[in-house]
Amino acid sequence: MEVIGGNVDLTVYEVFHIINQRAMERMMRETVAQRRIAVDALTVVDMSGFGRLLPTISTRRTVILDLPHALPTFNYTITGVSGPSVDEARGGVTTKATVHVNKPDLRLSANINALRYDICFQNITIASAKVGPINGDTDDSVDIPLVFNIKTIGSSEHESALASMAQMAASGQGINISVTGADPNTYSSAPTWLRKALHGILLSVDTGRFDLPTSNITFVDSLIKEVVVERMFAYWDSSSGFNPWVAVSGQTTIQLPNTSGANFTFEIESLVPHMELLDNNNRVFATVDTPTIPLRMKQTAPMTFVASCDFEHLGLNVVSDREGQFTRMMHQALVDRHLQLGVNSTVDIVLSTSIGKIHIDALPFYTRVDHIFGPHGHEVHENNSQITLKPPVSASGVPEIIISRMHIANTTKDHVLLEIDIGINNPYSYGVHMSDLALYVSYSDLRIAKVGFKELSISQGSNKATIFVDFYNHPNDPRQRMLFLDAS
Repeated sequence: MEVIGGNVDLTVYEVFHIINQRAMERMMRETVAQRRIAVDALTVVDMSGFGRLLPTISTRRTVILDLPHALPTFNYTITGVSGPSVDEARGGVTTKATVHVNKPDLRLSANINALRYDICFQNITIASAKVGPINGDTDDSVDIPLVFNIKTIGSSEHESALASMAQMAASGQGINISVTGADPNTYSSAPTWLRKALHGILLSVDTGRFDLPTSNITFVDSLIKEVVVERMFAYWDSSSGFNPWVAVSGQTTIQLPNTSGANFTFEIESLVPHMELLDNNNRVFATVDTPTIPLRMKQTAPMTFVASCDFEHLGLNVVSDREGQFTRMMHQALVDRHLQLGVNSTVDIVLSTSIGKIHIDALPFYTRVDHIFGPHGHEVHENNSQITLKPPVSASGVPEIIISRMHIANTTKDHVLLEIDIGINNPYSYGVHMSDLALYVSYSDLRIAKVGFKELSISQGSNKATIFVDFYNHPNDPRQRMLFLDAS
């Protein structure tokens, strides 16, 4: 061998024969735990090939290499995602993908057979992963196959661990999971010493804080394909302190994107919310009654769901001394057609899935709603979804209003009271009950009338009601004369 000139790159290929597998396992575990490699290297060089009389040279030294705590940065993309789908062979739900890794600026290559790992939370194995094989002979990138399997729930502790993960994610906390090599007796694609070494190494991985997005009504609308209202009744009465409540039953069809061919069961057997409504300063101004009949969601096809509700008495309770916030919210929603409020709640939920049943109590949920209604508030304009009321009983489908009596109950120089009896034929399965409601009619800031009723109760079929109209006379106000001119 002759080396002439300046710097010369030499490439050495060497094969290491492992003669003590337990020592190799121990070295790998200590390397991961202490972030350093310490080996005692004995090198023997036979020089006789260069000359019969040249001696054999040997050297022995301890090599210590500290590993950086910050590993090289790998840019990666996940492609070819398939699933999650029910895994008939190993049980649970499996997702397959390919991780395309762009290597850092290092001449790094590796050829490693498939390795298997267990993912644990609270000492419960919740999932497994198969990584590889890795054939990284190229200099710039490598494709790594990945198979991720969420295990079937095998115990109450397993179910509790999954429920805790859901609660932590929903509350924005990071989840600390443990990753270790799978039992070396469960696979044979890697050398025994490597399987045993990985099985003895426990890595703690923090997922980091989960920042759940705030409510995006446009995005939610794009998932809702149909809303069918079978029954609706709104109640607003002075006897209940003007705290409104509704009775509503119906169903909503939700279709999620399914580009990866997902095919697994995910249904809600029971969902019971406990909700508070917040103003723009995040102060609670109302609470919502807990429904006695839970919301449910059935799965009709992969990633297609039908959510149904049958709320008999869902009340809104305005907090004492916060009536002003409630009034502003209602005015903004009904007049300005702009709904702004916060929803802070906990949810008790029972899930039925392909991996088993999961009970989650007090799942935290917070979102802010900021939605501007279109010219027809019941329409959804972002997509082709539609809201359908249960078909009316009459062919016309239009409520009929008939004036049966008009009576002048009282007159003075400044005031006229008019009573109007009407009949309302409501063909729909939704209605309303309200009491002591009055609406003032003004012209150029001049109050000219008050229209209201003591009680209005409308259900499906024939209904009767009496409307009271108070006309106010302002003979000396020019605005009243202008009103008559405009009306004529």
